[in-house]
Amino acid sequence: MWVRFGSLSTCAAARTLRRQPASALLVVAALALGAAATITLFAFVSAVFLEPLPYPDSGRLVWVQENHADIPARAISFPNFLDWQAENRSFTAMATFRRARSTFAAGSGEQRARAVDALQVPASYFRVLGLEPTLGRDFTADEDRYGAPLVAIVSHSLWQSELGGRSDAIGATVTIDGVSHTVVGVAPPAPEAPGRPEAWVLAGQRAAPRSAWTQRDNRQAGYVLARLKPDVTIAQATADLQRVEERIARDHRFEGGHTAEVLPLRTALYGNLRLPLLVSFGAVAMLLLIACVNASSLLLIRATARAPELALRAALGAGTRHIVRHVLAESALFATLGTAAGVLLAALATKVLAAALPATLLNGAVPAVGLPVAVFSIVLMIGIGVLTGLPPALRAAAASFGETVGAGARATAGGGRVRDALAVVQIALALALLVCAALLVESMARLERANYGFDASGVLTFRVLEAGQAGREAQARLHARVLESIAALPGVASAAIVQELPGREPRWQTDIAPDSAMPRVPGELINVDWAVVSGAYFDALRIPIASGRAITEREAADGAAVMVIDESLARRFWPNGDALGKHIKYDSAVPIEIVGVAAEVRAFGREELGRIKIYTPYGRSELRDVAVVVRGTGGEPLALLPQIRSALQSAVPGTGVYDASTLAAELAEYVAPRTLTASLLGVFAILATSLAALGIYGVVSYAALHRTRELVIRIALGARPASIARLLLAKGMALAATGIGLGLVIGAGASHVIASFLFGVSTTHPAAYAVAAAAFAVVAVAASIAPAWRARKLDPALAMRNA
Repeated sequence: MWVRFGSLSTCAAARTLRRQPASALLVVAALALGAAATITLFAFVSAVFLEPLPYPDSGRLVWVQENHADIPARAISFPNFLDWQAENRSFTAMATFRRARSTFAAGSGEQRARAVDALQVPASYFRVLGLEPTLGRDFTADEDRYGAPLVAIVSHSLWQSELGGRSDAIGATVTIDGVSHTVVGVAPPAPEAPGRPEAWVLAGQRAAPRSAWTQRDNRQAGYVLARLKPDVTIAQATADLQRVEERIARDHRFEGGHTAEVLPLRTALYGNLRLPLLVSFGAVAMLLLIACVNASSLLLIRATARAPELALRAALGAGTRHIVRHVLAESALFATLGTAAGVLLAALATKVLAAALPATLLNGAVPAVGLPVAVFSIVLMIGIGVLTGLPPALRAAAASFGETVGAGARATAGGGRVRDALAVVQIALALALLVCAALLVESMARLERANYGFDASGVLTFRVLEAGQAGREAQARLHARVLESIAALPGVASAAIVQELPGREPRWQTDIAPDSAMPRVPGELINVDWAVVSGAYFDALRIPIASGRAITEREAADGAAVMVIDESLARRFWPNGDALGKHIKYDSAVPIEIVGVAAEVRAFGREELGRIKIYTPYGRSELRDVAVVVRGTGGEPLALLPQIRSALQSAVPGTGVYDASTLAAELAEYVAPRTLTASLLGVFAILATSLAALGIYGVVSYAALHRTRELVIRIALGARPASIARLLLAKGMALAATGIGLGLVIGAGASHVIASFLFGVSTTHPAAYAVAAAAFAVVAVAASIAPAWRARKLDPALAMRNA
């Protein structure tokens, strides 16, 4: 389009811009804002959904999960994985991975132990991803069995930081979780795998006879990645694995409808971002449309003002095609300048936004203004040029020599109706965004105020680096010393251990076998969320004990056969309130006595309760990477960290603290997709409202300019200045009222798109609509009052001479 216009039209357009720089800057600024927001969001969409994953032939990489009727996407047991691997006909390779926070030290000692993210994987793991070590070799099948020599592969970054980047690191001894391993390979530079682990050890080496790894009802292996054969579809692979899963369930008498599911790896990695990004991109598209309408309205004002000039051109022989080309060249120049400025702003905004977001949210995706974004920007520039230039071009095409004498009046009438319509469109779209933003703001406020069954305020949380500790008894003794040293510090009200922080969707579940007297359906699988805790856990999180008592610190350390259950489990199986003293089996044939019933706890940001829950002493489980929660007596929780670090170094040498934060901050990160959507829609709504206000201002200002003759006659006939101001103010408010009415209707439809992000708020929440409408009415008054106020001071004599 730009090439066809020719250099003469473009130069003429540039001269026109120089003659009216103020209006030109307004047009460019409006388009730059809309383009910058759109390009920034597209950079994120491209990084998450369009850019190929950083693995060879990544389109054939899939995520495989095992579902239960009540428990979707749960971890898999190692025996089940081995059956999947042996019996499937759809994959060239399959691999499990289980993440663990481990200790790592170069050499055979623990003097410089540090915490690393390690994956427990089978020997096939790197072959599934299509990666090969850059130094050394891959795991072998012979190494992936219990009793084989312990080996490890380290990440490129860990090789450089801990092993000096030396080539002779292959064959070196490192200590992982207190046990010596031989380094056999160095993984390629990041990204080495989903989640950026730093070390890999073999899962098969942990499958000791009669251990948890060899039990089908103990899901130790984690999650599954696989590589599809070239001629196999995801649907065929799902059906194939379902055949194996049904055979496993039949042979081992599993109840409850077990199913296997195969998903594209991209869906598994970024599925939680799909709706937030699509909603945000839809919102930014509305913002861009408002910016284009705003720019088009300003260009239409310019075209209307130039109606006599264009009519004279037509009279001198210029054809309609030439006139339209001249006007479109002007809009093309605006679109080019606005998009170029938008690209520069987007490059900065992309970096700032990516740095501000939690690293776990993007899961390794790197948004950047690269080639795909550049191509999108060019297409966007063409679209902006067409959208902004079409109305003024059509207006210019109507100019003729016959219109010259009455051009002003007729241009004002015809162009005025179009400008009014464009202003109404801006207001309606901006108000729809404002309604959605108001709903999300109210939702986030209610999410923060909701009672989840625990109190996260004033709680410090961190994880403990457990150097040199192995075995359940040794770990229990370490955890007991950790708690004693922290609880004795001044400023600490209570401290507790838990394997998983409260408020998140629980990853630990177990099957329970309650007393035979409990009423339940024959063959029913009772799967519960499982929290492994110390005695002060309920006090530290202020979880009320409804009846009975909490676990004591001695019982927690000794792994006593006691537990606390939540109220929903008690109501289900002991509706008469007699749960205390009853027994449940969950990890062995030993009956575990119920000593307390705790209040129900929900996941942060969820309105409904989760599964029923049990709490058991930490001394009964072999735990690594435990979280510690500390409630202070007052003040900033993070201020306790220095003395906690010092106390742990004195009481338990070699033990360190990492991943320190407040529990409130951890939970805020957990709902980051909701927060991101609310924040972006809020920013877009403010920008859209500003642009719509500019549109109202322009329409009222232009109406005052072109009604000058009428207004001064009114003043000459005795009209008061206040009535002149009211006349123009009524013009702006009429546009606002029409736009607000239409915007409320559009907002009601758009609100259903964000329904899944709302917490405790319906899509028809009247207060949100009322606040959005009232806010926009105030903005409309503010935008109209300045030109209306200027009009009341017109000098009739001077105005008549210039009219």
